[in-house]
This record gives sequence, C-alpha cells and structure tokens, in this order.
Amino acid sequence: GREAGEEADSQAGTSTSAHGQPANVHALRRGVQLLEMLVDAGRHQSWAFVSMTYDELAHLVESQGLHVQLLTWLHENVASTFAALFLCDREELDGQGQGGCVALALEDDEPAVLDILRRSKDAADVGLLCSEEQRLPREAPRLRGCLLACLPSLMRLVQACEKALAQGSLADIDALLVCGMHVLPPLSDDDDVANNADALAHADEDVRLAHTSHMLQWTPTRRRVACSALYVAANWVRELVNAFADQRAPGMRPRVLRRVDQLAHLEACMLALGKSLAGTPLEFHPPVAGLLPEFADSPARAAGAAAEARGLRIAPQGSVPSDQGAVQTLDIGGLL
Repeated sequence: GREAGEEADSQAGTSTSAHGQPANVHALRRGVQLLEMLVDAGRHQSWAFVSMTYDELAHLVESQGLHVQLLTWLHENVASTFAALFLCDREELDGQGQGGCVALALEDDEPAVLDILRRSKDAADVGLLCSEEQRLPREAPRLRGCLLACLPSLMRLVQACEKALAQGSLADIDALLVCGMHVLPPLSDDDDVANNADALAHADEDVRLAHTSHMLQWTPTRRRVACSALYVAANWVRELVNAFADQRAPGMRPRVLRRVDQLAHLEACMLALGKSLAGTPLEFHPPVAGLLPEFADSPARAAGAAAEARGLRIAPQGSVPSDQGAVQTLDIGGLL
C-alpha cells in the first residue's frame, strides 16, 4: 500500500486512461482520497467504514475509470486481499475435520472455498472458535465489527477492476462463481456429514425442504450460527449473480441460474431458522453493513458523508485539490 501515493502522483499528468481516453485527473485524485479513507478506517477501527470505502472505490472504477497503471495496482492488491481474507483450500478444511461443512459448490473439484464460518463472529461468540486468531487470518487488521461485513463490497470492487481491465470479462475469476462455501456449523455425531452438505444445494426441492426441517431440530446455538452463516452466503450468492449475469462465456448462464436457484433456498432456509429463534436470547439480527440508509441511492455521497463525519477533507466530485504538491504515501495495513 505504500506505493499508492507516489503511483497516483506520477500518473496525474499522463494523458492515457484504461479506456484509451484522456486521463481523468479528478477520478485519479478521488481514488487517492479513498485510499486515504482506508487508512482512516484503521484509525477508527471500523469494518463498516472499510466496507463503505470499498463500495465507493467500486463505484468510481465503474462510473469514471482510473488510469490503467493505478487500476492495475488496485486490481492486484484487492485480488490478493480478497484471497487472504476470505478464501481457503478444501484440503486445509479436510485436515481439520471440517470438510463436511463445505456446501453449495457447483464443481466438486474446485479446491478454493469461501471461508464464511471461520470468519463468523457469531461462531466465535458461542464457542465454536476459541480465539480471534482462529477467526481472523493473520493479514486482517483487528477492527470493530465483523470482517464479513466487507465481503459483498470487496467482491464488487474485485469484479469492477476485473471488468475494467479485461474488457468486461470475468473469465479470470470464474472460480468464485463455482467454489463451495464453508458455511455449515460442526455437526453432531448423529448427523451424516456428506448428506447434510449435499442436501443444502440439492436439486430436488423436497430434499431441501426436508433438510430445512432437520436443521430446525438443531440446538439453538447451532441454529443461530447456521442462520448467520446462511445470511452471509445469500448475500455472497446475490453478488455472484449480479457480477456474472452479463457474462457470455460458454457454460456461464447455467451456472448463474443454479446460483439463482440456490439463493431462493438459502433465503427460505435462513428465514425459517431466524423465525425459530425469535424471542429467544439467540434471536438473529442481521449485522449492519454497507451504505448508510439515507445515502443508499448514492455511493459517492455515502462515503463522502462518512468521511466528513470523521473529520476527513474530501473534495467534491470533479474538483481539483488546491494543493498540487506530492501525494502522501499510504500504508493500507492489510486492507489493500
């Protein structure tokens, strides 16, 4: 992250953009301001603030574009950040006896797994994970709230950068569309691990309904952890559908449609579990994440307002800062 400031400053006078048009200096400076906001997020110790900044960066890449060198730097860093924070290897989970907790894969031979359960604060709170070190990867800064709040916004940023650099194609990250999710809580001895994972994504609706009924017999603790994880999984699948719906590569549309079908079941299952916990000490309340409600129709306004509330100087969209000196170097500290 330390190179971001010098990179942006060196490109401010260039005339070539990622789309072959004159460089958008205002968008370039706006990108630097957003990187500064990520530094501020670490100072304020808030994952919610990080999530809003990722959203605004994605909006900037999609709506205005960035210089190709800054965009390439951003793409490389967000891709590696995403992998470090949220992906694991199926063999790693198998070695820990949690391979049966992986579900919803479209291709069984895909080794990458979206690690939801071990990033879940709920799983840690009820004792399924013993420490923050088990819940968070070493690369993640220790901020307030839940790391999973950043998953949808970081995915939006990853796919926005990928599309900007690959003429709209997501072929290089299509493994995300098919990979499984570490989403089911550890099972009791009387559960069939393989059948439990298979039933969550089974093509037969009767099998899925029977599985939901079975989950409702779990202990309240396991139901709470499952409800929280399914909420994250549903949001993840929604992001996948939004990102890949416009892809025209062979075989892409059937995969997207399978994810749409899974989304409907995930939401139904989550609602059933949530209803079963209503009025109990473990009642499920979805975590607050993403944009401020009053600014939901404008990502730029949301991120700008959040920054101003924290005392940051954010120039209006389209303005040029009066200080034309060197841009301060940045240390993103695991956020990029």
